[in-house]
Amino acid sequence: MIPKAVFLLGLAIAASGLVSPPVALALGLVFGFSFPHPFDQSAKKLSRHLLQASVVGLGFGMNLHDVIRAGRSGFLYTVLSISFTMAVGMAFGAMLARADDLPQNPNPRAIFGDSVEPDWDQRLTVTVGPKKADLVGTTDRAIQAGVDYVARLGGGTVRVLPGTYRLRNSIFLQSKVRILGSGADSVLFKEPSVTTKLTVDGDHWDQEITLADPKGFQVGDGVRLVANPSLSRSRTWGRAPARAAASTPRGRDHRRSSR
Repeated sequence: MIPKAVFLLGLAIAASGLVSPPVALALGLVFGFSFPHPFDQSAKKLSRHLLQASVVGLGFGMNLHDVIRAGRSGFLYTVLSISFTMAVGMAFGAMLARADDLPQNPNPRAIFGDSVEPDWDQRLTVTVGPKKADLVGTTDRAIQAGVDYVARLGGGTVRVLPGTYRLRNSIFLQSKVRILGSGADSVLFKEPSVTTKLTVDGDHWDQEITLADPKGFQVGDGVRLVANPSLSRSRTWGRAPARAAASTPRGRDHRRSSR
C-alpha cells in the first residue's frame, strides 16, 4: 500500500511542474531503489508508449531555428565522416573478397621456420646398401656419406637397404635428415672396442697422439681420449705405425686412448 501511495504522490509532483526535470528524475531513482514497483506489469506495457511520447514532447520543447542552424554548420562534417567510413568499409571488403578469390594450395609444403615435420616424399632419398644402391658400402662411412650428401641438398632420407653394416664410428645425423632402415633386415653392428695407453703425455690443444699399441686402430675410427673424470671425443684422419692425428684438437691433457 505504501509503495502505491508514494508512487502516485511522486507522479503528481513530477507532472505538476513544481520541480525541474532533473529533480523529478532523481526522485524516480530514489523511489526505484527504495520500493518495489507497485504497477510492474502495467509499466512494462506502457513504457514503450511513454518513451515515444517523451521524445515527441522533447521535440516540442526545442527551438527549431537553433536546430536548423546547428545542422547546417555540422552538415559537411557529417557527410565527410559518413563518406570516409563507407570508403574504408568498401576497401576492406574488397580486400577480403580478393583473399577469397586467391587459388588455394591443395598440397602445402614445409618451409623454413616450420615446426612441423616436412613432407619426406617431396625430398631427396638416397639408398645405402651392399649392392644395387646409390652408395654401395656396409660401413659407417657409407651411411655417413649418404647423410652428408642429403644434408648438402637441403635434407631428405637415407634409406639403409637390407644387409649387415659394421660401424667403427658413430653416425653424425644432420638437420632435416632422417635414416630409415629395412626393419629386421638392416643390422647395424658395432665393432669391438680397442683400448691402449699413450706413450707420450698429450699437451693442451695437441692434434697428435702417440699410441703404445696401434693394433686395431684404422683411419676414420671414432676415438675417445680418457683422462678421468673428463671425456673427449675426436675422429682420426691419419696415422703412422704408432702415431695418430686427430681431426679436432683436444681441450684437456689425456693419458689413455680407446676406440
